[in-house]
Amino acid sequence: MKGIRFGKRVLAMLCVALLAFSVIPIPAMAVEETPEEMPEEAPEEMPEEMPEEENSPSLLTSVYPTGISGLDDAKEMNAGASEDFTVVLDPDTSDAEVTWESSDPAVATVTADPTDGKKATVTALAAGETTITASAEKEDGTKVSDTCVVTVKSDPTAVAVSLADGLDASNILTTQGTFRLNAELTP
Repeated sequence: MKGIRFGKRVLAMLCVALLAFSVIPIPAMAVEETPEEMPEEAPEEMPEEMPEEENSPSLLTSVYPTGISGLDDAKEMNAGASEDFTVVLDPDTSDAEVTWESSDPAVATVTADPTDGKKATVTALAAGETTITASAEKEDGTKVSDTCVVTVKSDPTAVAVSLADGLDASNILTTQGTFRLNAELTP
C-alpha cells in the first residue's frame, strides 16, 4: 500500500503545482544576449520610398487646395515670345495637381513645367486673345482656378520709313533742327 500512498502524494503535489501555475502569473525571465545575438543598429537614413504594400491610399492623406492665385488679370505679348507663369495653391502645402489650359491654342499655347506643375510656359503664336487657366481639384471634386487674359500682338516683320512734307535726304544731313518722318509697320 505504500506505493499507492506515494502515488496519491505525487498526484496531490502535481495538482497543487498545476493550480499554482494557472492562478499565479509567471514573471518573464530575463535572457542575457551575447554580442553575436544582439540586433544590428537601425540604419542612419530612412529609405526614400516605402515598400509598395505600405504605400496604400489608406495610409496616405492628400492636402486639397482651397484656393489658387498668382496670375495677372491680363497680359500683352508679342507673337513669338514666351513667358513663364506661376500659381500658388492655398494652403501652400497642397499636393494637388495643377492643370493648365489655353482657350485658343492657335493664339497661345501653355506647357506645364514637368518638375513643378505650379509653373508653366506660355508661348504667343499669332495675333488675338486667349485665356490661360490654371486649375486644381478640391476635396469635394469641384475646382479652384485662376485666369489671365493674354492679348497677342503680331510682331512687325518690316518697317517702311518715308520723309514727310517734301523733305529730301540731303536736307536731313545738312539741316539742324526738327523734322518729321512717317513710319508704316507691316506684319
